[in-house]
This record gives sequence, C-alpha cells and structure tokens, in this order.
Amino acid sequence: MFIFKDSQECKVDSKGRLLLPSIYRKGMGDAVSAGFILKKSIFTKSLELYAKERWDKELLKLQRLNRYNEKHQRVLRTILYGIRTVEIDSVGRILLPKDLLNFAEIEDDVMLSPAVAYLEIWNKKLFMKSIDDSIKTHPQDVEDVMGEIGIDPY
Repeated sequence: MFIFKDSQECKVDSKGRLLLPSIYRKGMGDAVSAGFILKKSIFTKSLELYAKERWDKELLKLQRLNRYNEKHQRVLRTILYGIRTVEIDSVGRILLPKDLLNFAEIEDDVMLSPAVAYLEIWNKKLFMKSIDDSIKTHPQDVEDVMGEIGIDPY
C-alpha cells in the first residue's frame, strides 16, 4: 500500500493542476492506475488526497454507521460531501477542482503534508499559520496524545 512520507512545497498552476513531486511519484506503483480520492478536510481548510486502496478501507469504517440514525447521517454527509476521484496524468499532475481549491483557499503556493493515511494539501500560508498556532497554543496536546500511545523502546 502506498503511503505519503515527506512534506513538500510546490505550486498549483493557473488551471488548478498540481504537479506531484517526483519523490511521491517514484513509489506509487499500482496506486497510479487505481486512482486517488480527493476530499475536503473536516477540521481544517485543506484537502486530503487518499490512494484509492486506502480510501476503500476508510469506506469500510463508514459503512458501519447506521443510515437510519440522524447523527450518523450528518457525519456521513460531512465526510463525503465534495469527494472526487482524481487521476494522475502522464506528466504527474492531478487536477484540483475549482470548488475544492476555493474551499482550501489554494491559489499557487502549496504545502503537501503527510498525515499517515493520506496527504494534506494546504495553502502554504494557512499551513504555516496552523503550525505556528499549534506550537504556541497546543504544546500540551502533543504530550497528551503521544503519551497515550507511548514510544517503543529501541
């Protein structure tokens, strides 16, 4: 299964195409032919790019929700609204739809940030502000979250 591992800075062209850095494209293998899923983030003004194989695993989790439960329906709608299947063209670009570009306020400079199961696509200025804000206001969060899972001894 393909996993995005490195943070990268890049640009989106005037047509909304994002050239994926070669560091990603080199290791994609079968993920390219399977396709990718692009969606809005739930918590931030960013986009999430999933390899199709990984997205299918996310869908299995969502299928456990009860469609006859109103809260579950709202959650499904929030997660699934605006998703797109995208492909990588022969040059290594993906087309970011206009509505998703607008949602994430992406114009040109972009930060790609791995999030274990997917790749976050950010307006670079918003990303840097998010990082700065987190460092200033949420240092305890890192300790709390990482302390919960612990660190493997070497």
